[in-house]
Amino acid sequence: MGGQSYALLCLLVNIVNFLARTQLEFFSLCAPETLNRHSFPAGFIFGASSAAYQYEGAAEEQGKGPSIWDNFTHQYPCLSLSLSLSQINRKNLDSNLKHLATIDDADRIADGSNGDVAEEFYDMYQDDVKMMKDLGFDAFRFSISWPRILPSGKLSGGINNDGINFYKNLIDELLSNGGKIGITLMSRWMVPYSDSGVDKNAAKRALDFMLGWFLNPLTNGDYPEIMRTLVKERLPNFTEAESAMVKGSFDFLGINYYTADYAADIPSTTKLNVSYETDSYVNLTAERNGVPIGPATALSWLYVYPEGIRDLLVYITKEYNNPLIYVTENGVDDWNNKTLPLEEALKDPMRVDYHRRHLWFLRQAIDCQLNQEQTMHFSSISCIWDTDLLIFGNWVTEGKKLRLKLGLRGGKIPTPSVD
Repeated sequence: MGGQSYALLCLLVNIVNFLARTQLEFFSLCAPETLNRHSFPAGFIFGASSAAYQYEGAAEEQGKGPSIWDNFTHQYPCLSLSLSLSQINRKNLDSNLKHLATIDDADRIADGSNGDVAEEFYDMYQDDVKMMKDLGFDAFRFSISWPRILPSGKLSGGINNDGINFYKNLIDELLSNGGKIGITLMSRWMVPYSDSGVDKNAAKRALDFMLGWFLNPLTNGDYPEIMRTLVKERLPNFTEAESAMVKGSFDFLGINYYTADYAADIPSTTKLNVSYETDSYVNLTAERNGVPIGPATALSWLYVYPEGIRDLLVYITKEYNNPLIYVTENGVDDWNNKTLPLEEALKDPMRVDYHRRHLWFLRQAIDCQLNQEQTMHFSSISCIWDTDLLIFGNWVTEGKKLRLKLGLRGGKIPTPSVD
């Protein structure tokens, strides 16, 4: 079958939504089972990524100040409401937050957990870097805990040199293992709600407000024209010097991709409250005619839409002068089924299928001649958040030991042979 017909067949495959207890079920992938490093260009980089609060631990060590999450999890240590964090979405966010705000001293974290210890990366980063290296990863995207750098939240409150030294040592450790370091932007892909011109324009407009707001100044020295038109005087102006300073001020673009939305036009005659959320005159939704854009996951906002990674990367390539792109986050959450035996949990077929699908569409994007050389998935160790959820990971913790999930243990990223 020709490449175009094969790709079309993949797009036409139907995906069922749930197993029992709303777990995902995926059809077998159109992509070949042998998808591996050989399927990507020479020099393509595979890596992992993390978020400081979910990963570092050491919440009060060596001069670190409290973060917003530290304060929140300590003040509201256990969710006593019927409302689960996983049920909050954009449609009911305002009403949910108002409901939470009316309950004094309510506990808000499902199992009372917090990031005080987390994965102990702060004290064990050398071991973790070695594990990633042993697995075959080429790069690691990490985030910075700013309270570790600025404990009081302000420069005037002083800089914590211990925090500076931690990130310096981490960077040195990564560099000594051949790693690469970068910063990122996050964007969803926007699918027109209908085939009408107004909804196609709405999808483009939504991308301008989510991604172009940051990327257009870096590429062209100013905000997107449509933002100038709709936001008007509320949008700041760049001086000539500022425009020249930010234009072209990046070596590569890091993109985090997880999901997609349908974008429907809101007529300009509609009376809306003036705010960031309404400026674009676009209604974003994960459903069309009652059908989700893709299989649902344990997180209310994350629907699996693997073709979106291809479409987003191709769009960025054409819209923003073909930058060098690193996919710095991509991954899926799963339900924390505490009754599942550990050996079964380690098999992790859903995550294997998810990454295979996204890698397949990433490979298609590369065929479109985009300047893309890296993909990372979030995170390298399982992050547990909310008692109902097990979110994103390649290893799971068993006491003080780390167990590698079978999906990666059985499919370690090999270095291609010379032949």
